[in-house]
Amino acid sequence: MVHTDEVVPGEFFGIGAAAVAVAAAVTLGTSLVTARRTLRTPAIGAVAVA
Repeated sequence: MVHTDEVVPGEFFGIGAAAVAVAAAVTLGTSLVTARRTLRTPAIGAVAVA
C-alpha cells in the first residue's frame, strides 16, 4: 500500500467521470428507444386497442 498526501486517489475522478458518462449514455439511449417505439405506432391504432 502506498501512502500519499491526498485523501482521495487521483484515479477516482477518472473512474467517477466514466461511470457518470456511461450512466448518461444508457439513460439517453433508453429514452430514445422508448420514444422511437412510441412514435412508430400510429395514434389511431393505439387508441383503437384501448
